[in-house]
Amino acid sequence: MTRPTIVLVHGAFADASSYAPVTFRLLKRGFKLRAVEATK
Repeated sequence: MTRPTIVLVHGAFADASSYAPVTFRLLKRGFKLRAVEATK
């Protein structure tokens, strides 16, 4: 079974780097991942 691609979008008072700890864990478990910057 293939794993889904997970997209992480930050809130108003942070940037995509705030997902660094969880990004590492998800990648280690084989998930495809995108942490994107929300723009105005």
